[in-house]
Amino acid sequence: MPGWAYRCSLRAKAGALACEGVLVPRHIVEREVHKWLEREAAPGIDDAPPTELAPERSPADEQAANMRARARARAQAEVDKQRQALAHLRAEHAADPDDWAPGEYEEAADVIRRKRAEAQATLDSIPNAEPLPNRAEFVPLVVGIVEEWPTLDTRARNAILRKLIRLVALIRHGAGSENVEIQIHPVWEPDPWAEPPTPTAG
Repeated sequence: MPGWAYRCSLRAKAGALACEGVLVPRHIVEREVHKWLEREAAPGIDDAPPTELAPERSPADEQAANMRARARARAQAEVDKQRQALAHLRAEHAADPDDWAPGEYEEAADVIRRKRAEAQATLDSIPNAEPLPNRAEFVPLVVGIVEEWPTLDTRARNAILRKLIRLVALIRHGAGSENVEIQIHPVWEPDPWAEPPTPTAG
């Protein structure tokens, strides 16, 4: 039935030749998310002194930050689009190599790689120095969702989880869902897959 599992979107779009793929039943992922919430809400988790809150930004700074975020999102979407296009092209060529004229595949792949490189250059040129939020700000929300978890429907849970979790990563270490590592990355921690800052000249 639709929605019963999480799977690799690249494999779903480009076929089995694009990557080895990941498939994990939804209830397993949601169980790990709930365990993570319980750990975050456990007593004594905030014994360490909180970090200082970032100073409030001016409306102009807020607008500039929003524009940078939107520009980065557009550039990242284009990078991902070209990456998937190249995987799809490879899958098509592998499935029927005789259907391609000499040099046709290489030319098409070069066009996609060039577009991907241009999008990546645009992404790298946009600064991403937004301060991370303070974890202490999210503690009441974490405690609240743990207490109300049995009474919340899927839509309500997801709405709250989107405020707490940056991403849930499924990392394949072998065949089968039992060999998939589930990593939960909250919004108050750095993005582990963020592009490294581009060194400035001079």
